[in-house]
Amino acid sequence: MLIFQRVLLIATFAMWFGGFGFYASVVVPIGTDILGAAIEQGAITQRVTVWINILSGVTLIAMAIESATRWKQTKPTTRWIMLGINLGIAGCLTALIYLHPILDGMFDSSELLIRDSKQFYRFHQAYLWTSTLQWLLGWAWLAVLISSWTWQATTSSSD
Repeated sequence: MLIFQRVLLIATFAMWFGGFGFYASVVVPIGTDILGAAIEQGAITQRVTVWINILSGVTLIAMAIESATRWKQTKPTTRWIMLGINLGIAGCLTALIYLHPILDGMFDSSELLIRDSKQFYRFHQAYLWTSTLQWLLGWAWLAVLISSWTWQATTSSSD
């Protein structure tokens, strides 16, 4: 069961984390270049970010299951660090879910029109910074997870 749980964790994490990184660093610049304008790419991003947020939520569930399952086998400081990172990622996801419909309401993808561009870009900046923070927290969680697996393996083998 532990192997299945960890494979599920790694698969969901890879889809969310890798998908976000690939989309932001490769797809958006190429899409903007091919489509000719950021606003046209925005019509695609508007839909894709919904799926990235769903994957984030599914990954958070898998992360919570991993943390809860191994709570007693993990060093106390690592437990609290992982919990804090999980809560940080969850807080970011909550903010993204809050901001998304606000941005949707200001962006007409069928007409490729932004209503109140000053407000839109302010909320869009908040969305981008929150996504970036969530992504950085994902890196931190991955590092702590691998560290805890290593610690657990070394303490188990010395028993």
